[in-house]
Amino acid sequence: MKKDTVSRFIKLSDGWVKDNLLGLDWGPSSDKKMTWEEAKKFCSGKGGRLPEIEELSRLIDYKRYNPAINPIFSDTKTDDRYWTNTQVAHWLVDAWVVGFGKGDLGDYSKDCGFYVRPVRPSRNK
Repeated sequence: MKKDTVSRFIKLSDGWVKDNLLGLDWGPSSDKKMTWEEAKKFCSGKGGRLPEIEELSRLIDYKRYNPAINPIFSDTKTDDRYWTNTQVAHWLVDAWVVGFGKGDLGDYSKDCGFYVRPVRPSRNK
């Protein structure tokens, strides 16, 4: 009996990637590093927003290494981390980041420079 399955990730015609599990579309990676405030503006300019830690960390694939992410995200930079919109509760000058080289999480000053991958609610049901 053939099981009917839908892939979790589907490349969209506009360059974004549909995430069927989370109901989100993931935008292309930034080419350059930027501060947290710049990252928020970058995402808005692309028609999306900065993802929360709970969203971005769900892209980590612990069965993979350098990059620890599905190959559909071939533009992922592994030399540094990616910003999230989630601020550190006890230290609001920091925000959470995700690294896709090893699949790690951490928090850093919002003045640091990291990459960004925008997210938006899925437009293609």
